[in-house]
Amino acid sequence: AETALRVSREKFESLVNSIDGVVWEARPSSNAFTFVSQKAEHLLGYALAEWTSGNSFWADHLHPDDRDTAIRLCSEAAARREIIRLEFRMIAADGREVWIRDIATVNEGPDGDLLLRGVMFDISEQKKAEHEMDLLNQKLRDASREAGMAEIATGVLHNVGNVLNSVNVSASLAVDQI
Repeated sequence: AETALRVSREKFESLVNSIDGVVWEARPSSNAFTFVSQKAEHLLGYALAEWTSGNSFWADHLHPDDRDTAIRLCSEAAARREIIRLEFRMIAADGREVWIRDIATVNEGPDGDLLLRGVMFDISEQKKAEHEMDLLNQKLRDASREAGMAEIATGVLHNVGNVLNSVNVSASLAVDQI
């Protein structure tokens, strides 16, 4: 039985640690992580023990611009026992911003307390690509606007040219008549 339990645990740990994201569990009452997979260390550069040692690791490492909103949305969804889907930035050990997509469910633990269980994915490259796409779209809008203005200017110049040509012909006829 012990061997079967050990093999089952090793299989579970292997499965959890092979996911390209941080599998985690936390208590919403204290915001304390009770478990994080090994990918956590790779994600932000903090040791696994730092993730689970206190009650505020997540909140303390949220980007200041995202902190209040992420905590509020997470708390509200947990209170309603809804699936939590958030995107926010965290600050890595080396100071860089890491965009995170977090998906979690609210579960009842064996002691009756609520538990949040989820997966965090690094979406920094996706956010960078979205930002570059936004910049390219803005350049395209600007070029399109300039092309439209150039087309209008071409039309106006053409019409002015037609009027001037008519004036020139009329002036020539008037000179010939005189």
